[in-house]
Amino acid sequence: MIGSIPNTVTFVSLLNGFNQKLTPGILPDGVKELLFGDTKQELIIGSIPNTVTRVSLLDGFNQKLTPGILPYGVKSLKLGDIKQELMIGSIPNTVKEVIVFKGFKLQIEPYVSKNVRIIFT
Repeated sequence: MIGSIPNTVTFVSLLNGFNQKLTPGILPDGVKELLFGDTKQELIIGSIPNTVTRVSLLDGFNQKLTPGILPYGVKSLKLGDIKQELMIGSIPNTVKEVIVFKGFKLQIEPYVSKNVRIIFT
């Protein structure tokens, strides 16, 4: 429900089994960092506020990351063993680094701009 998360919250973790539809306004503008696990509802454009600068897609994340889902404020993206291929344009040009965790099995190179630092852990 809009307004149920205070604007003072800066970190939100939506982990395995999270089954609520995120619509624009649910996450307040105070959120800077967002973690997704195996969430059950499809993400929609505008559901992640432009104030978010760090996003982690952790093991089991199984949603399509279509262009526009990640807002232009995102600067750091962490990728675990996600289940859906990335799409051209799904990673905004504002991303400066992509941290790839050990379980990541998909291609990354064609989906990020050449000036992005890719760190494999």
